Amino acid sequence: MKSFLLLLFVASASAISVSVQAIDITVTSTADTGAGSLREALAAASTNDEIIFAPALDGAVLRLTSGELVVDAAVGIDASNLPLGITISGEGTFRVFHVQTNGVVFDSLTIANGQAFGGTPSAGASGGGGVFVPAASQLTMVRCTVRNCRAGDGFPTPTFNYGGLGGGIYSQGTLSVNDSTIHSNAAGDGVTTGVHDGDGGVGGAIFQSNSGSLAIRNSTIVNNKAGDGKGDTGLGGRAGAIYSQAPTTILNTTISQNACGSGGSGDPVQNGEGGGLFLASGGGTLNITNTIIAGNFAGPAGSPPAESSDITLVSTTVTTSGVNLIGIGEGGSSSFPASPSPGAPNANGDLVGTSADPISAKLRSLADNGGPTLTALPMPDSPAIEPVGGDMISTLTFDQRGFDRYFPDFVDIGAVEFNPQDQARLDAEAADAAAARAAANALAAQQSSLLSKIKKLKKKAKSAKRGGKAAKAKRLKKKVKKLSKKLRSL
Repeated sequence: MKSFLLLLFVASASAISVSVQAIDITVTSTADTGAGSLREALAAASTNDEIIFAPALDGAVLRLTSGELVVDAAVGIDASNLPLGITISGEGTFRVFHVQTNGVVFDSLTIANGQAFGGTPSAGASGGGGVFVPAASQLTMVRCTVRNCRAGDGFPTPTFNYGGLGGGIYSQGTLSVNDSTIHSNAAGDGVTTGVHDGDGGVGGAIFQSNSGSLAIRNSTIVNNKAGDGKGDTGLGGRAGAIYSQAPTTILNTTISQNACGSGGSGDPVQNGEGGGLFLASGGGTLNITNTIIAGNFAGPAGSPPAESSDITLVSTTVTTSGVNLIGIGEGGSSSFPASPSPGAPNANGDLVGTSADPISAKLRSLADNGGPTLTALPMPDSPAIEPVGGDMISTLTFDQRGFDRYFPDFVDIGAVEFNPQDQARLDAEAADAAAARAAANALAAQQSSLLSKIKKLKKKAKSAKRGGKAAKAKRLKKKVKKLSKKLRSL
């Protein structure tokens, strides 16, 4: 429990010190409204209160049926006591959270299936399917997941026909993302009015405006998508993952397999750029440390490598630390010069590829690799493991999963520190896969042998019948029947 002092000033100008006790409010119901619901807890909460969840809700899904959840007090919403976590779902109909104040903390929440729509994009109404953080508000996310959320599509008017911004999160305030995963979200598509063609929305995972700031640490941002442009001239949305107009800090994070939007049907098609990260003019600064931005797409997923596949920086001051892995760095201008040779660091100590010779981070698909959130584990031969010239001391003691950093010699690049337990698990998976292949091969060989025997016996039985040897033919048919039964049992 926490306490703080509320100073009440009376007419005599003397100050009376009153002790106010912050409280824990426990959510006990998965219902959208009513006693024990999260919505009721938020309505009752005051500054510094902590909203927690009853153990019986471990692994539960809270499905919104009456609208977004408004957070208008500086509270924590904490599900870290639940081993399986808790999911708050917008059910493809509502945005999940609307944060309206400073000092809000989300811990161990899964924010899923949010849908923003209605209103004007510039006001944020169509942005942030998962979370909307207006100007002068502040949100810190720890050990959270934002997935399968979507910004709204454009509106059939000349002014607002572009897609909604920030599929997962739309922030005009101060946003801090820590030890979290943001995946499978999408910005909105544009619409065409017949005269005016709409551009696709930007920032499949996150849109950050210049009225705030963005910090991402120890996190994984994968498989997100910017919106598609419509009509003949609609531009594909920029930034499959992150679009920022604000000072941005990215530390030990993995950004991969995000895709920009497709352009409209005109010639030429103008797809989006900055598949992993787009920093717009006025964004000011980018501080990036030990981060992977690789394997992203300028255009829809599967698009061929392009200069702006991974990163696009516009009038941005960049500070790099440690070793960053940028699959294609040409969109970063002079901030990310190419490595002189494969695996060799550039003048800044970073590993940077080109559109002609991209560097692959060699990551596995998003999966449960331990810890409270899904991560993308580097393969044993990934250049992100033990990079040449890497940091020997990490600013972060643990990786996204909560496992120790710095093993054995250098800090790995990205959200995950590859360790002996990971190698042992991969070895066990490889052994299991080899055993499964061997068993499948043995089964196939046995089936083939039985089929060959059955074929031969049928031929002999047919020959015996033609030769008038009915008894022999009958015996052979019995053998065929027996072997056929055995074959079916395999």
